[in-house]
Amino acid sequence: MALKIKDKMWCATSALLVLTLAACTNAEIRATRIGSVNANPLQQQLYLQYGELAFRKQTEGNSASARHFELKAARAAAGRDVVSDRPDNPDALADFVRLHFAISDGTAVPAIRARAQVMFDCWLEEQEQNLDRDDIQACRQEFERALALLTGTLAMKANPS
Repeated sequence: MALKIKDKMWCATSALLVLTLAACTNAEIRATRIGSVNANPLQQQLYLQYGELAFRKQTEGNSASARHFELKAARAAAGRDVVSDRPDNPDALADFVRLHFAISDGTAVPAIRARAQVMFDCWLEEQEQNLDRDDIQACRQEFERALALLTGTLAMKANPS
């Protein structure tokens, strides 16, 4: 029972963090306000979540990754399609396919679809750098949680009827 509450708290904390930190990104992203974003709900969420990730990378001193995620956020803010990064690692290719299958369901909640995509990209970026195993695991875990929400796995576990 405590694990279920912990999972719910983690999801709520993650959502709050995304919404709070998304407004604190670099100058290009800060210049675009969510009210001026000419995008659908999924693109708006991608804008917010890639912006938050860009901010986090900038505060870590990783300018190259911050710029990569800033560009994705700006693309989403402009109402353009933003696709996840394609993995070079063959082991991650199966996860890439699972991600695209799950986010292709247009009826799913845009914030969760965006979370799965952004955390997949975060995981790939952290794997590529291979500097901090905890960061790699955190991004992977958030990706899996969002994917589980999309596929209904978490919902079925929470309500075993």
